[in-house]
Amino acid sequence: MTSESKRTFPKYIPQGLIDQHSFYEQAMKAHGDIGGYKTRAEILYKLFTTTNPSTIFDSLKNYNEDHKLDDEYFSILFEHMLHDALGITTSSTWDLMKPKDKRQALNDIGKDITKLIGKLKRHGLDRAIGDHLDEELLSAMQIYERDGWRPAKGLVPLEMNSLCDILESARQTYKSYDSSSLITQPGNSNVKVHYFNRRFAEFMDCEYGEIDYVLIADVANIYFPDKVIDPDTIRFQLQPLIQKGLNK
Repeated sequence: MTSESKRTFPKYIPQGLIDQHSFYEQAMKAHGDIGGYKTRAEILYKLFTTTNPSTIFDSLKNYNEDHKLDDEYFSILFEHMLHDALGITTSSTWDLMKPKDKRQALNDIGKDITKLIGKLKRHGLDRAIGDHLDEELLSAMQIYERDGWRPAKGLVPLEMNSLCDILESARQTYKSYDSSSLITQPGNSNVKVHYFNRRFAEFMDCEYGEIDYVLIADVANIYFPDKVIDPDTIRFQLQPLIQKGLNK
């Protein structure tokens, strides 16, 4: 990736995405790659500089205008979808598992937490949360209260909550954790491509109420150049999900 200013990119690229790319590059210069800025910038750069990017962005512009999605809203949503679909912001291992395997994993985690709680209490190690936080971290913690953020220290009675209380809360959360999946064949060698296509299709179905298989194929080929991806194949792959309903 070369260094580009936002003024050098074509006008048909949404300004919100250009601004994000510019932010990542500036952040890298100021702070280094502490937030994965390089990867995030490269994802957008590949999209901006692909062959005939106008085909992709003109199609997206038409969908946005038809469904009244403003530039800022679209840019945030679209980039988030790309990051998710490429495994940048979520655990790719988790996303590529079957629902039944996710449910089994969550059940195992719940059992492990229960065992840990038992051991902590049995050995008298269930101390207040405040005992596990050093003074610097405690001073840095903030809580949003009414109209703004305030220091957590002094507002939250940490001595009222123990480590086991937090673990039990996590255990209850995992019991109702979403174990649905867009993937039906995690063992397939093209599973990452399949997940990308399904995630993109889910985005289109949710925001536009329709799925553009040509557009998805065009974008997928940018990020998976070593794969052969065509609209008809994507349409075939998505049939089981479409029949069940992408949003269910």
